[in-house]
Amino acid sequence: MVVDAAHTTAHKVHVSPEELSHDLEELIRVQEEPFGGTSVYAQFRVCRLAREHGIKVLLDGQGADELLGGYRFYLAARLASLVRLGSWADAARLLRACGGLPGVQRLQLVLRSADFLVPSRYQSLGRTLVGQSLFPSWVARQWFVDRGVRPASLSYTRSEDVLRDYLVRTLTTTMLPHLLRYEDRNSMAFSIESRVPFLTRELAELLLSLPEEYIIAPDGTSKSIFRRAMRGLVPDPILERRDKVGFATPERAWMRALQPWVDQVVGGDGLTATPALDARAVRSEWARIARDGKPFDARVWRWVNLVEWTRQFNVTF
Repeated sequence: MVVDAAHTTAHKVHVSPEELSHDLEELIRVQEEPFGGTSVYAQFRVCRLAREHGIKVLLDGQGADELLGGYRFYLAARLASLVRLGSWADAARLLRACGGLPGVQRLQLVLRSADFLVPSRYQSLGRTLVGQSLFPSWVARQWFVDRGVRPASLSYTRSEDVLRDYLVRTLTTTMLPHLLRYEDRNSMAFSIESRVPFLTRELAELLLSLPEEYIIAPDGTSKSIFRRAMRGLVPDPILERRDKVGFATPERAWMRALQPWVDQVVGGDGLTATPALDARAVRSEWARIARDGKPFDARVWRWVNLVEWTRQFNVTF
């Protein structure tokens, strides 16, 4: 729809699981550090495709979600703002509205908002009760504790403007810097200049100075003021979308298709040579995911990526 509205030519790449495993060594070499998901590979392939078509400069939307509350977890921050301000009616209205958004569960939204409101020292018991420990079972907890690393929630804040505070932190500290690093590595690997027009100081200062309801509307609409500003420029069906899809890959399908390879990585000596992971717990978790239908999430990729990064760079811990 965007291609038609903008009168542009689309170039697409369709990636197979086998291509991911084939390109992994080069991708790890390019990134030089472990990374949390295979969307980095999707970006790598887009940059390669651009190079193949002689494109030297790319425009990228990095920063729009972090400035305009685009991801679902920002809804919890907005809910926490309303609770902290004592705006109970508005909080209830937002919670009701968010229940109708694709991929949003009210209970999870309430629990997530507690991250922003409950001090870290009180969160351990509550997280244990709902099965969301700050130390997953597959992390070698004692190895981290012996090195002075202790778990803490990165979300808690004393600010009344919880959403604004969280936007600033994800923009400057916890999230966007990693995404920009991945992008810089991927684009430079193919001699491409990647520009991020949302990340101008003037735009950031403007957006972060606005009342929070301009970012997330009372009905849960993210990027509220930006959607309004783009009316007449961007097709209405796009502006009115209620779901949220990031730069997603079929990671679950890829890992299942590559199960023999994952079995080899998880079952090999490389895992035991990575002391930050509890090898027994990782193998047990993977067996339940691969064979018993336990829910899949990004942890599988993170195991594989960390083990392969350790092996490729001969890392010692």
